[in-house]
Amino acid sequence: MNKLVLGAILVATSFSVSYGQSDSKDWKKKLKELTPEEYKQLVDDNSNLQKQVSELRGEAEHYRSESQSKDAQIAKLLAEIKETESKTAATPAQVPVTNSSSVNSNKTVQSSSILYKVQIGAFRNKDLKKYLDNHPNFSGDTDSDGTRKYTLGAFTDYWEADRFKKYLREMGVKDAWIVAYKNGERIPIKDALESSL
Repeated sequence: MNKLVLGAILVATSFSVSYGQSDSKDWKKKLKELTPEEYKQLVDDNSNLQKQVSELRGEAEHYRSESQSKDAQIAKLLAEIKETESKTAATPAQVPVTNSSSVNSNKTVQSSSILYKVQIGAFRNKDLKKYLDNHPNFSGDTDSDGTRKYTLGAFTDYWEADRFKKYLREMGVKDAWIVAYKNGERIPIKDALESSL
């Protein structure tokens, strides 16, 4: 039995060696048929292709690194959002907004504390009331002249609101700014900052 296996291995090896020699002979024949200019062109093409492969590998590594950086930034932002949500959910004293000019009167705010929100726009001809009820972090007020002001978020800390405003601006909401509320009533930001000192 061992002789049979050994014989099969020798036949397979001799076949692959003869096939490799035949393949090698074909390439040598093709090489002899090339002119020196054609050979030089092949060498130059090979060199250029190797450079392109190297550059593409560098670009791929750059994009991979950039993608990992973006993924880390997204994970950090998601963690901050989760932390902010847990802080907001942990506030014990909640009362409904009683401001009659408020577009979304079923929103809640922390009693006798200042809440910072990021205003994203003020419109006379745009009415987004239908979106306010189902989204707790989206709210709005209507001025006496009919202007509707829409805000996102609800922060007890000014600097968290400021960070959120900056993220919104990076995303393209260029007119985002911070506004303050006390007991559901909008107050000047200066008063809010002074009272928190």
